Amino acid sequence: MLDTKGFAIFCALAMALYRPVSSHDQLAKELFRTFFADLIHVEVEAQARSRMRKRVWQYSMQIRLRFDLPVLSIVVNLKGGRAGVHRERLRERFGAEEAVRFQYRAFSLSGCQAAEYLALPEPLAWALAALMRRGTWSRAEQKVECLRRVAAADLPGKSRLLLGNWIETYIQLDEPDAAEYDHLRSLAGNEEVRTMELTWAERIELKGVEKGIEKGLEQGLVAGKLQALRQVVVRLLGRRFGPVPETVQRKVEAIDSMESLGSLAEKVLEVESIEEMGLS
Repeated sequence: MLDTKGFAIFCALAMALYRPVSSHDQLAKELFRTFFADLIHVEVEAQARSRMRKRVWQYSMQIRLRFDLPVLSIVVNLKGGRAGVHRERLRERFGAEEAVRFQYRAFSLSGCQAAEYLALPEPLAWALAALMRRGTWSRAEQKVECLRRVAAADLPGKSRLLLGNWIETYIQLDEPDAAEYDHLRSLAGNEEVRTMELTWAERIELKGVEKGIEKGLEQGLVAGKLQALRQVVVRLLGRRFGPVPETVQRKVEAIDSMESLGSLAEKVLEVESIEEMGLS
């Protein structure tokens, strides 16, 4: 049996499969088999709602009828609900008789303490801490603590950036918080935190530039598009590793292959130092 924290991390693993279907509803259904060949049914809700009890019961019954297997239903609430992991129950009566009795597990994030989950060894818990209570931390301190935990861990580059992007998305800072955050990340010991600012947004921008390059090829605008991609590569290098040496900039400027520049830009997101780029 999993303890409360263990079950919370299990829910976090389920959330790794989550894909939102609506910016308002934030509802997703994921089915996957456990080691015991039973079924896990996960609902991810932006806001805890009492009517979810009946909805989860209906979904669970449909799944059981379809697969004829035991079903464990879990609801993960990003906001609201009783903090942590607990059981929820649905009871309905028909006259004097109890007609329906159903229970499921719920994991509500926003009432949990971020510091407790940052202390766990599971990387997904560090990202979920972005949605939890700050305690004595300011929002800027919470963001730095989350990013520091991810930045210091031995993780693949893509995993590090994915977790960092989650934190960037869910800890939004107003102007005073942003000023405090800029100060905190500039302090000694937070060098790795600065690299976490390179999010999936850069990947999206890069893809957009590459599409523009393809269109430019058709229109005979290769030179201009190549230069645009060179600038993207240099900017990504600067965001990831700090000031870019002139020798590295010259080598990037000398590359005339769109494919090579695209591969180089992708490599920036994978390596741990500018030396690994093979440009120095």
